[in-house]
Amino acid sequence: HYHKEQYDHFTVVKGMMKLVLYDMREDSPTKGKINEFFIGENNCKLVRIPPFVLHGFKAIGLEPAYVINVSSNPYYYDKPDEFRIHPHKNDIPYNWASKDG
Repeated sequence: HYHKEQYDHFTVVKGMMKLVLYDMREDSPTKGKINEFFIGENNCKLVRIPPFVLHGFKAIGLEPAYVINVSSNPYYYDKPDEFRIHPHKNDIPYNWASKDG
């Protein structure tokens, strides 16, 4: 999914996760690029995700991953700033089903 206005800030406080970003911003020098971040207990990071950057994640390892997301904007139930795409049927050059992907 992605947001049109809000920034997300992801970190993992227990376990590990793989966070995948895809930049679809038209005027960005990284348009069309994929970034992977492996974050959690073994690699403490805070990742700031700007608007119009698609993002998804999955737990990796043998235990659950506890993710904290602090967004820049409040959530409005009647008009959420959240836009979803299918995780597998899309034009993004990333394969969630692969062992390494």
